[in-house]
Amino acid sequence: MPTPRVLVVSLMLALLAVPGGAAEVYSCVGADGTVSFSDQPCKEGVREERRDVTLPATGWDSSEIRERNQPLLDEYDARQAQQREERQATEEQARERRQTEEEQEAYDDTSGRQVQYLICPNGRYCPPPPWPRPGHRPPPPAPAPRNDDRFPPNPRAPMSIPRDNPSSLH
Repeated sequence: MPTPRVLVVSLMLALLAVPGGAAEVYSCVGADGTVSFSDQPCKEGVREERRDVTLPATGWDSSEIRERNQPLLDEYDARQAQQREERQATEEQARERRQTEEEQEAYDDTSGRQVQYLICPNGRYCPPPPWPRPGHRPPPPAPAPRNDDRFPPNPRAPMSIPRDNPSSLH
């Protein structure tokens, strides 16, 4: 869709290109007395009267048109500049938000480890230097046995006989 400025300029050029309009108009009087006007000659059997019509000149030259429309053009240019600035600010915010999201995704992809990159002089990412890696962690301690008094012992389970004095059995 053409912008309003393009429409205004094309309308001004169209008005300037057409000098005072001139046209031929035919006045046709029918047999019953009806009068009709046309830009083409009348049919046979109809009384015809030809009239030359010349439109008066507008009286405006191009500088006068420009002076008259200059405030509108200035307002349009100011509005376009403001919209351009707002669009650039919105795009910058979106770019920063995407960059933050990408950094967060890179952080999340490493299972909680933060990836560290260095930027080389040529502008690309350099591999990380060989930092010392931490050693292996010891396994977690085994859970303590549960002594739950809520459940009675199973009578069918094999039981060990407590031996207070092992020498008394011999």
